[in-house]
Amino acid sequence: MHLRFRPDQGNAPRPGRARRAAEIAVLHGPEGRFFSDGSTLLSASHHGLSLWDPATGTRTGFIAGFTPAYYHPAARELLEVSGSELRRARHS
Repeated sequence: MHLRFRPDQGNAPRPGRARRAAEIAVLHGPEGRFFSDGSTLLSASHHGLSLWDPATGTRTGFIAGFTPAYYHPAARELLEVSGSELRRARHS
């Protein structure tokens, strides 16, 4: 996974022109559906949910078998729907 970003230089984008991005990090490992709270990268694959530090690329946590499809940023909750069951986990 490649994270791309361009520091804001105070220039508003011109109509019809996209901002350019510069690669700042490459993370090897995250796969599946991605979520973020602004400081942690979360990836949900068929193995489970992984938590990553985007600055170092280090996996900092793992929940086996939990594969959420939704993240509610205000509640900081991840939701998984499986059949008639709803599972939630709070990300702190």
